[in-house]
Amino acid sequence: MIAGIDHSTGDAVICLDSDLQHPLALIGTMTRKFLDGHEIVNMTRSENKDGGIIKRLASSLFYALLNRLSSVRFEPNASDFFLISKRVADVLRTNFRESARFLRGFIQIVGFKKASIEFIAPARVGGKK
Repeated sequence: MIAGIDHSTGDAVICLDSDLQHPLALIGTMTRKFLDGHEIVNMTRSENKDGGIIKRLASSLFYALLNRLSSVRFEPNASDFFLISKRVADVLRTNFRESARFLRGFIQIVGFKKASIEFIAPARVGGKK
């Protein structure tokens, strides 16, 4: 994803996984939020059709621990499905060059006006968990 962001040239960038768990039908809603002035549109899972009890518990524990240790509040169930403006992409290109990146976390801490949209992640069409 960072390679796509690094080479993007548009006014906004939408990142999504290739496993078809991110509903393309929500891109219009994401774009409207961007046009309304939001520079980051976070997509958060309200439900994950592939997620069992252990995955949900692990995710909940991860975000609880992360939020306890951090001075920044991370939105639970954030995904790698998001929209960022060109300005946010420029910040990521310049200031967030770690080799092990937590991209969905970075976009939550860079500032800028944000919006969140919930979605239900369907079961994967291809690939493995």
